[in-house]
Amino acid sequence: LDNLPKDYRTLLNRFDLEPRLRSFICCLSCFTSYDDTPKTQDVCDYRRAPDVPPCGSNLFRSRMIRGHVFKRPVHKYVYQDMKQWVAHLLSRPDVEMLMELSRKAGHSALLNGVGDIHDSCAICSLHGPDGKPFVISSTD
Repeated sequence: LDNLPKDYRTLLNRFDLEPRLRSFICCLSCFTSYDDTPKTQDVCDYRRAPDVPPCGSNLFRSRMIRGHVFKRPVHKYVYQDMKQWVAHLLSRPDVEMLMELSRKAGHSALLNGVGDIHDSCAICSLHGPDGKPFVISSTD
């Protein structure tokens, strides 16, 4: 029991479960995004045109807790890069094998019809220049 982690963050690190995320501070008025850094300005300075005044919306809210002022973004936009997500998914043990099994078993049998685009008549009827099916359907 002494070897068991006492904090969930240890497990996330040990099993590489922590996603790599990127966050931006987003203006709720004009949707301009700014890098989420301590140096981000407090007010949105986006201009639709050079002769138009800047947006001017607050990017942060202040909150007093026990005599200390904390500054938090009004809105954050957080995303995970798709390439990193797919690479992380495919690096997991047996994922590729499970995906292949799913493709071979076919979803249409489970759903009594077309359960995947690969099972559709249009896709199954496509042929390559060699006359062979362009996509091997899951029923083959």
